[in-house]
Amino acid sequence: MCAEAFNSILIRLARAARALDHMLAALSNPLDKRRSDVVETAAEAFDRELLYLAAAFDIYGRLYAWLLDTSKDHKTIRNQSLDSRDFVNKLVQKQYDETLLDDVIRLQKYAWVCKHLRNHIHDGILQVVTAVGDAIGPADNRTLGRGGGGQ
Repeated sequence: MCAEAFNSILIRLARAARALDHMLAALSNPLDKRRSDVVETAAEAFDRELLYLAAAFDIYGRLYAWLLDTSKDHKTIRNQSLDSRDFVNKLVQKQYDETLLDDVIRLQKYAWVCKHLRNHIHDGILQVVTAVGDAIGPADNRTLGRGGGGQ
């Protein structure tokens, strides 16, 4: 269980780092030369980064809770995540001296923002709209977009 969970965390963190690289590469295009495909590439990479970070927070939280009580079936442990202030307060702070947890407590807020931003992005309903195609594809494409305007 532990080796698989740690491996899963490492894989997700590596994927999040790769997604950050993709986002930065897309955003490195000069402002006057950015097209909608650059914006889409950056947005998709940002979404993947949030997804993989949120997954790593959740896996770590469930693993930590299981390590504290290995009599539990690890598959039934839910709602334990590094993004939760309650998780840090109720489980982590009980196990460590408070002076060792400054970074954990400080960074938990960023984990919370990451998770909520990801959930907010995926909470919206994407509208199907007609958009003008580029020179490569058909002249009329069906696209997904948030809100009006088909962006």
